[in-house]
Amino acid sequence: MRYFILLIITLLPFCLFAQKLHTVSGYITDGKTGERLYAASVFEQNSGSGKISNRFGFFSMAFAEGSVALKVSFIGYESQIRVLSLIKDTLISVALMPNSNALNEVVIKGKSGRTFFENDELGHVKISAKALSKLPSLMGEKDLMKSLLILPGVQQGNEGSAGIFVRGGSPDQNLILLDDVPLYNVSHLFGFVSVFTSEAINSVDFYKGGFPARYGGRLSSVVDIRMKDGNKYKRETSINIGTISSQITTEGPIKKGESSYSFSFRRTVLDLLARGISGIANQGEDQKYSPAYSFYDLNGKLNFKLNDSNHLYWSLYSGKDNLLIKYSERRKSIDGEEIYKTNGGMHWGNAMTALKLNSQINPKLFLNTTLSGSLFNYGNLFDGLSESTHGDITNKSDFFLEYKSRIRTVGIKTDCDIYGKSDLPFQLGAFLMANSYLPGKEQVGMNGVFRENSSGGISSYEYGIYLDKNFNLGKRFSVNTGLRNSFCTIGSEKTYIALEPRLSLNFHPVENTSIQASYAVMTQPIHLLSNGTIGLPTDIWVPSTKSIRPETSEIVSLGYKQTILQKVKFSLEGYYKTLDHVISFTEGDGILDVDQNWEQKITSGVGRCYGAETDFRYSSSRITAWAAYTLAWNERKFEEINRGRWYPYQYDRRHKIDLGMIYNLSKQWTASATWTYQSGAPATYSGLYYPGFPDNMVSESSGYTSGNTGEKNRIQYYPQINGVRLPAYHRLDISMVKEWEKYGKKQALSFSIYNVYSRQNAFLVYPKSKPDGSVGLKQFTLFPIIPAISYRISF
Repeated sequence: MRYFILLIITLLPFCLFAQKLHTVSGYITDGKTGERLYAASVFEQNSGSGKISNRFGFFSMAFAEGSVALKVSFIGYESQIRVLSLIKDTLISVALMPNSNALNEVVIKGKSGRTFFENDELGHVKISAKALSKLPSLMGEKDLMKSLLILPGVQQGNEGSAGIFVRGGSPDQNLILLDDVPLYNVSHLFGFVSVFTSEAINSVDFYKGGFPARYGGRLSSVVDIRMKDGNKYKRETSINIGTISSQITTEGPIKKGESSYSFSFRRTVLDLLARGISGIANQGEDQKYSPAYSFYDLNGKLNFKLNDSNHLYWSLYSGKDNLLIKYSERRKSIDGEEIYKTNGGMHWGNAMTALKLNSQINPKLFLNTTLSGSLFNYGNLFDGLSESTHGDITNKSDFFLEYKSRIRTVGIKTDCDIYGKSDLPFQLGAFLMANSYLPGKEQVGMNGVFRENSSGGISSYEYGIYLDKNFNLGKRFSVNTGLRNSFCTIGSEKTYIALEPRLSLNFHPVENTSIQASYAVMTQPIHLLSNGTIGLPTDIWVPSTKSIRPETSEIVSLGYKQTILQKVKFSLEGYYKTLDHVISFTEGDGILDVDQNWEQKITSGVGRCYGAETDFRYSSSRITAWAAYTLAWNERKFEEINRGRWYPYQYDRRHKIDLGMIYNLSKQWTASATWTYQSGAPATYSGLYYPGFPDNMVSESSGYTSGNTGEKNRIQYYPQINGVRLPAYHRLDISMVKEWEKYGKKQALSFSIYNVYSRQNAFLVYPKSKPDGSVGLKQFTLFPIIPAISYRISF
């Protein structure tokens, strides 16, 4: 109860600002498609006050009675000026027309000389779909998650992995939202490609610090993705044919100017190629092996204008991976034959849906309510048959194995933007999520006899409220205060309460310069039991329990930003993050059988992550270039691991460098290149072994090596967890894109080369015995140099 009293006390002062003023409110949209524009600038030229439209294009400003001149601007669009004579509250709609020549960032200056930056918050980056389309790609796939890797403080795991590690965090510590709905697995093709189709994306907000209070449930970052609403005025269809997958996107009006749809479907072509190749290779063979892998993504969105004050959206996503394997073998002998058949495979996928209602209650109150559901499931199924015939006797034997794991979330939340005299709104919200977990369920059968094991279902509830308020203290100093009060209830056993304060400070000592600081407390009530670094989605989501507390973090960030001649931007950020109640398997344990108690195999510990990030960016009408450097430390400590000492965590990378450039060669041709470097990952390997008791090991080959050690019995000694540093990772990617229009059809041809100088980066490193009996490391590389081509046509 004391937390609610604290929230009420905090809220009361904000209710005292209201005065009798006239309000100008409205929506800012794309004049060609009707899409609402998020973070468009509204600037009143007489008073020097400014506003930014919210995620649904809405803004609200209060003025004294009289004349006002509003300048509305957005990157890549022609600005508009609206002169109004205010005698009452006024609702307006502003449709901005795209301007291909307006490529530079919009900068608006007030009378005070302060510059309003589009991304002025510490640790926040906003990415447009157009920017994503210009970057080099892996085998022709434009990938959102990989595009984030060019940012300082964001690192990748093994070669090809789609997971990101932000400021020392693990992949499960990233909150990934698609139209406000969380997704729990965002990778295809064993981690090489993400589930997000670039043609279905409108915008991306990425936070690695300075978290607004409306976000919670994870520790390290937020990736907030918005799907396209659809063109309200014109039907458009685009088809993209690529090396890995092909996709079709269609959008258009349901009722012109009032409602629209947008649908996109993407599917891989790899399974078609694999089946054809294996069919040719298996002709006439007694052993036949036929693998097939496929994935698909379906994005859809409908939006309806109910009236001037209410807008309804419906979003959906469905994606799935399927790995199928068929194996058969026929052995002939003098007196008969034997036949073996095995069919099986794995499947995993996400599904989500959301129903969203935007309501402008009055000129100073905007309400957004979302009802949503999200599902991730993983499963495998294998069955086999062996049949032997000897003379007149036939023997048959069969087996069956099925495994399932799942997490399901149903939620409702309400976000409220309250506008007063202040230039910046006050935000208030509440949320409730019901989670259902199935860590594992297994069914095993042999010759018609079945046995079932299950870890049992677990349920939890997450609920709470939040508030956010921005203050302008004078002309050069602004403050954002936030408070999030969240609760997590596990069945009827336990309720955890988390009070998460947020604070951001922004000081502009001179024009085009800002000094920033932020502090945030984050809580994560769910955990991921990881199998390590392999690319299969066999990791298990589990909730906090009576004995396993929610993970928590405290993050302090400091930053300096400066814009030089409106073309060069420089930023420097430092951070220190502490982690508490993070979990790990105890030494010697790993992914469990489904009938085992996972809590007994878990240990809880602490972590610390700190570092500095610097970033230079140059932007002109033809060139966009960047250079970024990250220096970081990432450590963990568990009482039951590494003898209770601090050790570098598996995602620790000391140095990271990113260089890149996008160059508009002409109206049709664009060239781009990116180069990345990061220190090698820490790993645990042993080069020492001792003779063991003869009865302990009967094989001359160790399970940790792939060769003969020269001794039958040995014990490996590991002096330190993650005491070995693997080779550094680096590569160069380039691309060329031609875009043109002919006969009313927009077309694009993309050429790209991944890993231009064919760097042999490690995908897997494993120990192997040398001829002299010592143990060395052997590296397996996945991707050498890979050229790709893709073609897109829109009509």
